[in-house]
Amino acid sequence: MFNDIPLIVALDHPSLIEAIDQFADELHNEQRFFGSSAAPAPFPSLINRVTSSGGMRLGAMVDGHIVAMARVEASGDTSIAVVADWRGRGIGRALLAATVRRAGQMGLSRLVVRSSQRSRSVAALGRSVGAVTVDQGRGRVDLIFPIDRAAQTA
Repeated sequence: MFNDIPLIVALDHPSLIEAIDQFADELHNEQRFFGSSAAPAPFPSLINRVTSSGGMRLGAMVDGHIVAMARVEASGDTSIAVVADWRGRGIGRALLAATVRRAGQMGLSRLVVRSSQRSRSVAALGRSVGAVTVDQGRGRVDLIFPIDRAAQTA
């Protein structure tokens, strides 16, 4: 192992299909735990959204393995997932920062991450970068990340 510093890369190249599939398998194989102290595993719908082709896809890679992925649709809807062993280590924050920069360069004015109120990690990520939280009811929240496009082109 070289080190534990992730490399943020675009995931558009066909040679990365197998790595994306391995990432999805790792997320799908996580055990689901429920209760107030449980850290929820990603729902299958999130895994499918983040690994689907199309849109802008970025990944955090360590030693050739994808440990986190972000996918942004043309509307700005954004999905992010991090494998269990890498959660809580700042990988999601680093990937989100790179995603915001890239989205600004593409002309987007905001990103929206849809989540549940149970996801403490997503809520903490939103608070740490100043996202606006919108309660959608029934335990669902939207985190809105405004993009300062002037800062992106500087």
